[in-house]
Formats: sequence, structure tokens, C-alpha cells
Amino acid sequence: MNSPQRVQAIEIARAFHEAYERLAPSTEYETRKESAVPWDDVPIVNRTLMANVVQELLQRQVISAYSASGSVLQDWVMKLPLRYQGTLVAGLRGCDTVPKFPYDSTPRQLVAYLRYVTLNPADKREIGIEGAFMQDHPPKSFRASDLGHLPEHFYSHVMHAYQIVGYEHPDREISDRCEHIYIQLVNNLHLRPESRLAMMNRLTEDRIASGNVLS
Repeated sequence: MNSPQRVQAIEIARAFHEAYERLAPSTEYETRKESAVPWDDVPIVNRTLMANVVQELLQRQVISAYSASGSVLQDWVMKLPLRYQGTLVAGLRGCDTVPKFPYDSTPRQLVAYLRYVTLNPADKREIGIEGAFMQDHPPKSFRASDLGHLPEHFYSHVMHAYQIVGYEHPDREISDRCEHIYIQLVNNLHLRPESRLAMMNRLTEDRIASGNVLS
């Protein structure tokens, strides 16, 4: 059984091979016919050597896998204040009362997409597979009322996590999409969306000084 680092090394070697073969024609360089094939068809000796090279570079910390921080959290999340990070993490657990099927139910898809925009995957090839831990798109036909029968604490965790992604994610397309979902979740409760400034004040409050450690 391969170690986690060996699995990472193989995946990075695969990604390097695929990019190398794809980009070679743009430099008018012709790669060897034996290796100009899909990764699984590359001779085992070549694959092993490439994985060995990557593994040594990982061990020497010349390169790191997927995240500059070395964390399961994406780099943009790691730059946020700790209460922001905690709020995001709290929203990543699926609801205990939601059944496993259908895989694409609104609550399952909402959480799976939230994981996609905040976490680094162990294996990027799994993203988007039906029922997988991470999905690269939110529910296709989302209605906040689809969550009305679920526990309030799950609803609020997801709502506040989408608020942070909507206000703070560096990719404008993702932030706009998530802010729209946040607003839908708020409106469904007949409340008013909290502004970015108000959210910042709430999540960076000195609770010792204000006496609000316990709400």
C-alpha cells in the first residue's frame, strides 16, 4: 500500500506528464513516441522514475503538494482571521439528518460545493464525481426553502459559511455566486443580509472586553 506522500508524488508526476505533453507542441518540441501517450500507457519504468523524483523533491521541501501552506485549507482561507476560519469549518459538515440519497440533493450539494471552494482535495480527480465529497458547482436548481425541514444550527452554519465565501473569496465569479446563495438563505428567514463591515466587526470583536464570550 502506498504512503500518502507516495500517492501525492504519483499524482504530481501524472499532472506534470500531462502538462508536459500538452505544452510541448507550443515550443515546436517533439517528445519521444514511447512517452507521448496517456499516463497509464507510459512504461512503468518511466512512471516510477518520475514519481521517485517528485517524492524526493517533496521530502526535501523543494516543492509542496497543492497548497503553499501545506494545509487542507486553501491558502485564501488561511489568510483570514481565525473566527472566519472557524465559521467556514463549521459549515463543512453535512447535516446528520439528510439521507445519503439522492446524491445531488440541495443540502448535500450545498455543503459539497462549500468544501470545493475552501478545501484542498487529496485527489483532484474525485471532484465532481456523483456523490463525492467535493462538487465544483452548487445545486443547479437551488431554493432556500429546500432546507426548511432541517435543523436550524445546520442552516445557520451553512448560511454564515456562504456569507464569508461570498465576501472574501478572491475569485469574483465564486464570490458573487456564494453571496447570492447567502442572500437567498437570509431572505428565506425574512431577515436582512449582514454587511461585510458588520460581519467583520462581529467576527473580530474583543469578546473579553465586551463581556460577550457567551452569547
